[in-house]
Amino acid sequence: MTMRIRKNLFIRALKINEKHYGKDHPQTAVALIGLANAWGKLNDYKKKKIYLTRALEIQEKHYGSDNPETAITYNNLGILWGKFGDYEKQRDFLTRTIEIYDKHYGKDYPDTAITLNDLATAWGNLGDYETQKDLLTRALEIKEKSFGKDHPQTAVTLNDLGNAWGNLGDYEKQKDLLAQALEIKEKFYGINHSQTAVILNDLGNAWGNLGDYETQIELLTRALEIEESYYERDYADLAITLNNLANACGMLGDYEKQEYFRTRAMYYGTSNHYYTYHLYSGNQINQIKG
Repeated sequence: MTMRIRKNLFIRALKINEKHYGKDHPQTAVALIGLANAWGKLNDYKKKKIYLTRALEIQEKHYGSDNPETAITYNNLGILWGKFGDYEKQRDFLTRTIEIYDKHYGKDYPDTAITLNDLATAWGNLGDYETQKDLLTRALEIKEKSFGKDHPQTAVTLNDLGNAWGNLGDYEKQKDLLAQALEIKEKFYGINHSQTAVILNDLGNAWGNLGDYETQIELLTRALEIEESYYERDYADLAITLNNLANACGMLGDYEKQEYFRTRAMYYGTSNHYYTYHLYSGNQINQIKG
């Protein structure tokens, strides 16, 4: 079933629930949330926000602002505001979510750790890296207790915490935490998975900040090979990796490769992806490596 079909089914369900229960009934809120999530899957975040906001108004009226059901919608709206770049609203909604979770489930609730990760991201985007680090440290403790030290969820927080330390200028701690995250991700997803590529990119940059540009290039090259191997490529990620490679080559004085990678990065940053891929694929990549 396609997401558009699911969206249309939720629209029908919403109409039925509004007719039978009324526009302010909790069952109507359930349909609103389903419809909101369908719009989100279709990348229409404005409509998702509209329906989630309506659902929240119903939940606050029927359950109150301290109810776990309401907290889930606070959480989803917080994440959504982050997508719109409003990190203050993201922070406020997610903070409210954690307050409710702490009250109802205790300080070690697994979902709290996931929300703490998102809240830390909001604080990081607001430039408060100390608070970001503290929230991620708490999230890591919960995840290690709830999921174990070798779980992919734990790796997510290790990755984010590593980058928080990097934002604070401690690249040794960043490197060590990212290396732990990479080991977990490689174990669960394999060495050629997109999840692995993300950490390779961050870890490469940590080594670059420590002045080891050869290791940086080695890790970034691995990340690039993984990103290029996927049929549905994320061109934004490719552009970032290529730009990072260009900078690393420049630091080593290899300006020919720096220009090559920078040119590719600029192309991937445009909409002409098909032309870019075929222009710079195949033997040209092998030649530049050689």
